[in-house]
Amino acid sequence: MANLPGVEMIALVNSALCLAVTVAVAIALKGRELRKQLRVLRALTTYVASTLLLNVYLLSVVGNSLAGVSLALSAASVISLWAAVYGLWARGE
Repeated sequence: MANLPGVEMIALVNSALCLAVTVAVAIALKGRELRKQLRVLRALTTYVASTLLLNVYLLSVVGNSLAGVSLALSAASVISLWAAVYGLWARGE
């Protein structure tokens, strides 16, 4: 990782984008057809899980504060995704 300068910044931008997309999708899914909601949530789950796992790996390899912030943003994305799925489940869909 030492020969890839800026990889921590790329991870930070990716994590922030992941959180923004997760929140935007959760808001946009309200009132949509169940099939569309499930299709979008399935794709979003892959993106969120990949981002989280990559940030865990980055933190273990690099171990600096930017990697920690990236991991925290990824954790917030997971919580946002969980809230979106719980919202669907609570409505009985």
